[in-house]
Amino acid sequence: MNNDSDFLYHAPCPKCGSKDNLGVWEDGHQWCFGCSYYVPPPNTLENLKKKIQPKMDNNYNVVDSIDTSNFTGDIPSKAIAWIKKYGITDDEIQFYGICWNSATDSLVFPMKDSGVIKLTNERYFGDNPRHPKYLTYGHKTKLHTFIVSPHHDGHLVIVEDPVSSIKVGRVASTLPLLGATIPVNVQKWAVGKFKSVRIWLDIDKASRSLIEASKLSQYIPDTRSILTDLDPKEYSTEAIKHILTSHQKIIQK
Repeated sequence: MNNDSDFLYHAPCPKCGSKDNLGVWEDGHQWCFGCSYYVPPPNTLENLKKKIQPKMDNNYNVVDSIDTSNFTGDIPSKAIAWIKKYGITDDEIQFYGICWNSATDSLVFPMKDSGVIKLTNERYFGDNPRHPKYLTYGHKTKLHTFIVSPHHDGHLVIVEDPVSSIKVGRVASTLPLLGATIPVNVQKWAVGKFKSVRIWLDIDKASRSLIEASKLSQYIPDTRSILTDLDPKEYSTEAIKHILTSHQKIIQK
């Protein structure tokens, strides 16, 4: 199964009767956004192998410490325009310490533990078309320390990227994976701390979201995926609040 399979079209759902709630993906799997009816992709040997051994997140670089010598608050207009198109404010840029790495032509999302930067996720804006769009540096095993907005309400929303975590973090406790796979240490850490978890990845990772929810539900039974037509970062705060409150009351109105 290709977990990066492209979404193709909406179709009628054979279970609930909806005219257009059934999503159909390129790899053959189907998912109803209304009743959660699910049809897996064809069970070829390759598909089964990839289910058992999912692809690890790429572009992660383990380093002992983060070099901040080229970090600057002078962010180029092209990067500012990109982040502000998602509604991120100047106050949030300052609060989360978002900055520019002049050595790599990248927008930096730093993540701290006890005031020290332990992890960075960088979005590349340079001219090299072969350069990865995102790179992560640091100690990913400490990822669970980087909850963007800890509301301490017993509910956790897991998203893919820092921008989504900032947007969703306005209304709920949020953890950015910086990828699409939940590390084992994060699974263990979440047990006993959260009574419910919602995994809301970008739409192109819908299949992976279902797989990760299935794995985590073995430890936290109230774990489910949220599948939406757009990525979390593309919704307004009010729309995010509506999605979360309507999805098993992950937050209170």
